[in-house]
Amino acid sequence: MARNLAENELDMDLEKESGGGFERFMFFLIPIVFTIVLVGVLLTLFNMDFRSEMISLGNKIPIVKNWIPEPKDKVAKSKEADQKAQSQSSEATIQQLKADLVPSRQKNLKRLVMPERLRIKRLQNCKIRLVRCKRNRNNSRSPVSRDRHRQVRKRQTEQRMKTHM
Repeated sequence: MARNLAENELDMDLEKESGGGFERFMFFLIPIVFTIVLVGVLLTLFNMDFRSEMISLGNKIPIVKNWIPEPKDKVAKSKEADQKAQSQSSEATIQQLKADLVPSRQKNLKRLVMPERLRIKRLQNCKIRLVRCKRNRNNSRSPVSRDRHRQVRKRQTEQRMKTHM
């Protein structure tokens, strides 16, 4: 009986130690999956182009190259052509906008300069009239008329003072 108990305990220990096949499979699979994910994240962080490297490596293997798509070299060439066309289009647009900008600047400049020129002409005309008036005033008045003019001004000033009081 003691012998049966010892054998039963031994069988139970073996069952506990052996575990299932799924547990053993997961024991090896989890570190492998973790390593693959970690390497993928690190390659992405360091901006490595490992996808095209793997495709070119796969195309060198005879059977596998039938399953893998063509490398991106052809696609890259078409992208470069698109980028060149885009840059030429952008340059043409920039040149056109510059060409449109020059006449509009000239128009704005004319709008700003023309009123200034008119003001200058008006001021010159006013100066000329003022000089003519001073000449006429000085030439037309004799000393007697100047005194009379002063008297008239004095009366006008006195009348204004009376009305304001």
